[in-house]
Amino acid sequence: MPITSDHAQGVDVNRHTWLLVLLLVGHVILISVQVSTRSGIPVLDTVTFGTFAELQRGAARLYGGVSRVWERYVGLRGAEKEATRLRRQVEVLQLQVHQERARVRRAAHLESLLGLRRRVVQRTLAAQVIAGDPIQWPQTVIIDRGREDGLQTDMAVIAPQGVVGRIIEPLSLHAAKVQLIAERNAGVGAILARTGAGGV
Repeated sequence: MPITSDHAQGVDVNRHTWLLVLLLVGHVILISVQVSTRSGIPVLDTVTFGTFAELQRGAARLYGGVSRVWERYVGLRGAEKEATRLRRQVEVLQLQVHQERARVRRAAHLESLLGLRRRVVQRTLAAQVIAGDPIQWPQTVIIDRGREDGLQTDMAVIAPQGVVGRIIEPLSLHAAKVQLIAERNAGVGAILARTGAGGV
């Protein structure tokens, strides 16, 4: 593409314009170096100091903002860890409370059994329910005592609250089936203490 004289003149004008601007800026800088404020400080130093001071203040604000965000983040992480630790501690304490309650219930149960043994004249044997009969539940339960412990059919099974039931077949060495008194075919013989009358 051939370069016309008008185009060449436009390029020269732009070049001269930029050259003029650079000369003016340089002239202003030279004057600023020579001209001083009332306090005797060169204008260029004052302008330079003010510019850098603003830049430093902006950088300080940015650094402060980033620092605050980071501190909040670290604080939240620390709070999350503390919350996790406290939750675990609460779980451990709840487990300990449940265990203590179970011990208290067990102690109360043993105390009631001990009181029952003191009240009953006949020899008694403590036993625990280990299962319910899957066929006849809730009419019968299985206890952890059997023939080897001296149990026999039709022996009474009692609790601190009263009569529970009786031993029925089958009777194994270390387990026995108990017919509960709540079963509709069960019956308990009794004698009225005041009159001596008997009944079922």
